[in-house]
Amino acid sequence: MGPSAVGRKPARLSAVAALACLVSSAGVASATGALPSPARVLALAERGLSGDFEATYKVSGQLAIFPGPEWTVVVAHEGQAPVSDPFITKGAVWSFFMHAVDGYQLQWIENGQHFEDCWTMPTRPGWHCGQGTYQASNGFSMATLPYIPATVFTGLQQVVPAEPPASQHLTVSQRDTSAFGRLTCLTSVSAAAADLPGRTTTRHPFSTTCFTARGLVASQHQWAEGTWDNLVLVQARPQAQASNFRPVSAIGRSSTLPPL
Repeated sequence: MGPSAVGRKPARLSAVAALACLVSSAGVASATGALPSPARVLALAERGLSGDFEATYKVSGQLAIFPGPEWTVVVAHEGQAPVSDPFITKGAVWSFFMHAVDGYQLQWIENGQHFEDCWTMPTRPGWHCGQGTYQASNGFSMATLPYIPATVFTGLQQVVPAEPPASQHLTVSQRDTSAFGRLTCLTSVSAAAADLPGRTTTRHPFSTTCFTARGLVASQHQWAEGTWDNLVLVQARPQAQASNFRPVSAIGRSSTLPPL
């Protein structure tokens, strides 16, 4: 997201409200024919990690230790690199720009293992930018959580093992929407939550994640520590913009992780 986006206030639309619009805009339609397996849903999510796109999300809940509780996140990707580590895509470039309602903003651009980041916050005004090498560590994992395609995919890798345990319930469904066409959704519910359908407010671990036919994350609702509660896709473009990969301010020689 380029300089023209600096200071832009996110639309006053919560992720929950946006999700309701996504589902109700065309009504919920039952898909006909055989449904894909959970493994095929995971493959769909992996497909969404590659190629060219720009996607805008509304996110709410507790996003690890980022300030919140609501954010607008624009993610972008360019290139057809094969996916081995979704956060280190050789031959491709990806980025996100996160804007929290309290004024915290974070931009992250990554090409291979090289990253550039810029951030600003009410208590430390002005843009602070730097560059460095992405490392597989907790600090970098936390800082890049807002890159929604990779965060969702790596989470599903844990949910969709080769042989799901008996305590796990995975179901696949499909529905049609006017905004993004047919969505394929995967729901994971623990045995306790499945056995007590009337007591989901006890926050048993579960999540429902939906994908477009292209593999973009369309929505996710989950009760889990360390990530968001709700996210919803509000806009998608088939091509990334040049501004997605241009830092909002001058880049310094080196960088430390942004304050979280």
